[in-house]
Amino acid sequence: MNLYLLRVGADTNFYSHMNEDRSYIFIPIPDDENSLITDLARTYQNYTWNGIPVHNHLPEKILSRYIHDDPEFKTFTYGSPEFNTKGKTGRTEKNYRTLLQMQKGDILVFYAAFSRNVHNIEGYYFFAYFIIVDRAVNLNKLTNEEMDLVKGNHHFIHKCKLLPQNQVIVKGCGEQSRFLEKAVLLSSRENDRQGGNYRPCQDVRRILGGYCKSMNRSSIRRIDLPEKGILQFKQHLDSNST
Repeated sequence: MNLYLLRVGADTNFYSHMNEDRSYIFIPIPDDENSLITDLARTYQNYTWNGIPVHNHLPEKILSRYIHDDPEFKTFTYGSPEFNTKGKTGRTEKNYRTLLQMQKGDILVFYAAFSRNVHNIEGYYFFAYFIIVDRAVNLNKLTNEEMDLVKGNHHFIHKCKLLPQNQVIVKGCGEQSRFLEKAVLLSSRENDRQGGNYRPCQDVRRILGGYCKSMNRSSIRRIDLPEKGILQFKQHLDSNST
């Protein structure tokens, strides 16, 4: 069992929405129309989180933009291309390499920047996790079983618009993976920010064995903990999310 943390979601000029009681609306990043089958894509105007429309919590000027709906939390999948989507530069995406290492039973925890007024970050909060059960690598050579696992993923849905390259998609267990009812603090703006960097709050730092690196970057990070420590961290998320 291994633990991975990943920052996702909107993080430039607007952010995911946080209420006073830590209930929230996760808002994904925008996507380029040229990368999408637009008939199958959603804009911010028609995107909902857990049945709640997001448009009331976003600047009007971006409502017509398309979203990059990944990770997705209906079938619990997350994907990454082998190379950056602007061209095969020879540089393999960090998330691609890390996703390839994941094994059944690993935990992938997602966190995002949240705001109560659209523009100012409240802090970083954990809001979901996958318990990994499987992965698919090349979307052009999937078995029927692999296809059934990842058919809800953004990268699979729009694969004909992507570069002819490998894509890795990991699948979370539907019975064990979840998005949290209320977000759990990772790093607050008031107490855990050092300049432009956000460090883990004391509780998270303690549970993660003293881990105190900046949480701003968006590549997946593996946290080296024994299984007992990983389960303790999962319990922390579950017990503080209601």
